[in-house]
Amino acid sequence: YQLIESRGFKYESHFVQTQDGYILQLVRLINPFVNRTKKRQLKPILLQHGFQCTGTFWLIAANGTLDRYGNYIEYIVDSDNQPITINGTKQMANTLGYVLATRGYDVWLANYRGSIYSSNHTTLNITDEEFWKFSIDEMIHYDLPAEIDYILKQTKRTKLSYIGKFYDVSINVDQ
Repeated sequence: YQLIESRGFKYESHFVQTQDGYILQLVRLINPFVNRTKKRQLKPILLQHGFQCTGTFWLIAANGTLDRYGNYIEYIVDSDNQPITINGTKQMANTLGYVLATRGYDVWLANYRGSIYSSNHTTLNITDEEFWKFSIDEMIHYDLPAEIDYILKQTKRTKLSYIGKFYDVSINVDQ
């Protein structure tokens, strides 16, 4: 997650245990320009990556950085290796995780079981055949509730927003 810090943000790693023993990593994206008072007002949102991805899916659309005012500015590099801004402070950037973190959301990035960031279990080893015997059903019935419950407890909120992508189907639920 050096990518997060390279864009001027900070992060926290959290680990959640599911009912069936998988240990999932959640990454909380932190905008350092948000003060403590405003931090309590941020709306929690869970971003769930798609098949064969990780939570970094929501962070890699374009190069960018936080400016000195806390705005996220994206840019491309021209043929002379000079940055060209592709969005100004009044325009929306393309990298959803960073955009939400600068627009009043407490952003949490999920990592499905079996991904590089969620490859632990309480009793199984990643080399055990049994470790890999899961489907989207277990992800929905075990992973998602564990992640949501954890985030609600950490943020002391009763609801959160969810944006997810799986098998090229996008899901957006405002709970």
